[in-house]
Amino acid sequence: FGLTVFLGQGTTDMLTGNVTHVRDGDTIEIGPTIIRLAGLNCPELGAFGGSGAKSEMQRLTANERLVCTAKGLDRYDRQLASCTISGASETLSDHMIKTGYCATW
Repeated sequence: FGLTVFLGQGTTDMLTGNVTHVRDGDTIEIGPTIIRLAGLNCPELGAFGGSGAKSEMQRLTANERLVCTAKGLDRYDRQLASCTISGASETLSDHMIKTGYCATW
């Protein structure tokens, strides 16, 4: 799965790799690391729009290498992070909000 973790100076950690699983519109996995996308709130699976948000995240991240900036852990011990597709400037969160699948959190 090609997970790389860079432990930076100070509090910023970088994670890179390909998505190995999309849990829902705002939670992905890169190898063993569960990532909750920072600043994003998507409908839960089973709620209206939840499956559409998950499908869009799957489409967006399929076969793409991500670069994520870790921001700490959430209350469920998931890594909060801001992620972009390698070489892109728009974050996954910004894309999901802009396209109307999710809202700002």
